Amino acid sequence: MLTKSFLAAGARVYITGRKADGLEAAKRNSGIQQSSNRCSGSVVAAGHAGPRRCVCEQEPRLHVLINNAGRTWGAAFDKFPDSAWQNVFAVNVHAPFALAQGC
Repeated sequence: MLTKSFLAAGARVYITGRKADGLEAAKRNSGIQQSSNRCSGSVVAAGHAGPRRCVCEQEPRLHVLINNAGRTWGAAFDKFPDSAWQNVFAVNVHAPFALAQGC
């Protein structure tokens, strides 16, 4: 719905993600015309510039950036391993921050 609203307002919209089939489905469902970009937020979390190149280098400036990637871990709070938290934090917090900062 967000994509359709932005497109109706005349915005250029880029959809990014890890899975090509999901990107194509999102493109079809939204009516987006330009190419979607296959890239991963976890790449940003690892300190690479992949997602920044997917969008940020194609536009002189960004007006809106919606980060909706996320990761969960199916464990009870008291059993939640620290290594899992590092992964959840990297994808859910660090990756959106790094992408916004890079753009």
